[in-house]
Amino acid sequence: MLYTIGHRLNYLQTFRKMAGVVDGTHNKGKGGFAVRSIDEARQLAHEHFPDKDMAIFGIYADWETDTVAVADGWWHNLSKAAPIVMLSPAGDAIEWPVGSDEAPELCRA
Repeated sequence: MLYTIGHRLNYLQTFRKMAGVVDGTHNKGKGGFAVRSIDEARQLAHEHFPDKDMAIFGIYADWETDTVAVADGWWHNLSKAAPIVMLSPAGDAIEWPVGSDEAPELCRA
């Protein structure tokens, strides 16, 4: 699993819409940030979005085949869309509870 960052509330809205949808997936689009660890995701968020409410999400992608290096950066960008998942504060993949309006706690940047 790779990792990305996103504005917490925007991503929560999307995941809430997908809760309980049969075969529903949410993809991180081509060009999105990709890093190899939660610590790298936190570093990326602090460097690029220091005053924003960011969260860390998992991406089901491969570093070697699904990402490309950034010319002036230490991170990669996705070379194609890839499934994205919410992560608990401990870094485990989680889903929005079906039928719930209450947002789960996320892995925070």
